[in-house]
Amino acid sequence: MTFSRPILLAALALLPSALHAQFGVPAKPVYEGAGENLAFKPSSEQVTSAASGQSITVTIKPGPEGYPGLGLTKKDGTPFDLSKHGNVEAKVTNLGSKKISVNLRLDNEGDWKTNPYNAESTSLDPGETGTIKLIFGHSYGHKKGFALNSAAISRILFFGGKSDVDQVFRIDSLITGGTPGELPPVDPATIRIKPKNGVIYEAANPAVKADPEKQFAYENGATAVVSEGKGIGLNFPGGAKTGSVTFKPAEGRWDLSQYLQIVLDLQNNGTAPVSPKIRLETNGGPSDTAIVEAIEP
Repeated sequence: MTFSRPILLAALALLPSALHAQFGVPAKPVYEGAGENLAFKPSSEQVTSAASGQSITVTIKPGPEGYPGLGLTKKDGTPFDLSKHGNVEAKVTNLGSKKISVNLRLDNEGDWKTNPYNAESTSLDPGETGTIKLIFGHSYGHKKGFALNSAAISRILFFGGKSDVDQVFRIDSLITGGTPGELPPVDPATIRIKPKNGVIYEAANPAVKADPEKQFAYENGATAVVSEGKGIGLNFPGGAKTGSVTFKPAEGRWDLSQYLQIVLDLQNNGTAPVSPKIRLETNGGPSDTAIVEAIEP
């Protein structure tokens, strides 16, 4: 069976030796040696810290505090200026006996009701080392957040959660990187493609080609072959099982919200009548199945 002409889809709702810089742009040191330029500010008596060599170890005792942690500020009272970069990455190691969540937060001065900060976190098993990457202007999963002034970071905060056992983690490094205005990578699943004039595929149109490697999925032995200028050939093996071919965007979803129907032109190149079944798949579930009347060879 061959799609001999266009498929028109029209109804688918479808901290360390120094805070240093990547990309060759120098940044001011945040932590050197034993931390001469840093002030360590625990959130309560539950929290203690120790700077040693190239790292800072934070110990959080059990207690009533919901988000106990350690704040890092500059001893001279001036803010951290990270404006030449777009992110910070902290490498942290869980030294305790229980899985923990370590959070990194960068604060601006301001009304606490406006949440003037960005934050990210990572979960670590005992002995595990992980990296927390915080992109300025984004929080928790790199979602758009408070418009952080990276030239005026008043505090760098590492904190955990409430626990009935000691939480111990080591800050191994804190590194600036990226460029100002950096944005998180785009999740391919969030991409929406609006086909020009509603044409998803057309054999004679080189602007809407089909990619066999990226756009097809198969079940039960079915296959597809894209022939230049001739269409998409679908082959279904005989037998009790029903095969299927899924044709999808190379990434993301098609946005067909401006249309009301899907039109397919089909040609039976086999030796027996066929009665294809067709349905649309969406994030909200499949459409009803359309059953095409038998197409003679």
